[in-house]
Amino acid sequence: LSRERVWRTLSAFDYHFETQPSPTFFSWYFHQLPSLFHQGLVFWVLTVEVGVVFLVFGPQLFRRTACLYIMILQIFYLLTGNFATYHWNVIGLC
Repeated sequence: LSRERVWRTLSAFDYHFETQPSPTFFSWYFHQLPSLFHQGLVFWVLTVEVGVVFLVFGPQLFRRTACLYIMILQIFYLLTGNFATYHWNVIGLC
């Protein structure tokens, strides 16, 4: 994991929504949310991207659960940033 302070303090989303390359309409609203909400989002994103993703290699119930969490994360990314078709491709793979 990164040794960057914003990840250790869970404050990465305090900056992300205003500095991402292609913000969407909803990005401004997410940026206005309180820092505590941003910290919760960072914790959730790190949990899904670092931990839950390994459930894909487990039994069927674990795979389905992992795909559900991954799809929810990708929908969150679609709402807050426009990265072309990447997120649609990940949803399609689930």
